[in-house]
Amino acid sequence: MVSNLGAEYLNSYQGFDDSGQDGALHNTLRRIQSGEVTDIDDIESAHRAVEYRMTQMSTADRYLQMMDMAPPKGQLCCEYRTNKIRQEVGGDKHHIIRRLIFDRKILFPRPVQGQGRQFLKGMDYLVAAFHYANTPKEVVVKKLDALTTTLDQALEREMEVVKRDPEVKSKRRKLFQSFGVAFGNISPSKRRSRGLSLTGAA
Repeated sequence: MVSNLGAEYLNSYQGFDDSGQDGALHNTLRRIQSGEVTDIDDIESAHRAVEYRMTQMSTADRYLQMMDMAPPKGQLCCEYRTNKIRQEVGGDKHHIIRRLIFDRKILFPRPVQGQGRQFLKGMDYLVAAFHYANTPKEVVVKKLDALTTTLDQALEREMEVVKRDPEVKSKRRKLFQSFGVAFGNISPSKRRSRGLSLTGAA
């Protein structure tokens, strides 16, 4: 399983192949494929890192669909080569759009412990999509804000479902009582509830 997933990942991310901080992971994946690495801890560690990266790429594909954006060059994120994205888009423009995406933390959360370093291909893929669609900055902002609002609202609905689970309610009640807090007095902070149309931002 790890070998197959690793092969799929390496095929999708050849741009930074054995350079910089990606080299160690890429080398480990190749050694797993060849049978050189058999230690279960090393294999599980590589699997967590690759699974996180593959999820980031599929998430970027889903975001384009939600924003009604065409994929750059008609390619999925796993197919698109981002190793020369700064040259394609232009340094300043690339920095501005990527910063707009990066600042909306819910879009591409940082990896948790065991998933390796942050993987930025998903962000660069969205940058490329906005670039090739000639999307003005103000429209980029509107689309990203609408996407963020949609994700915030989905997360809140999910939290409400979890909170209504009898087992979860019991654990929350015991936790609050242990701190002398009345059950129900703690609630998630209110997020933006006013959204923009994802397809009508232009």
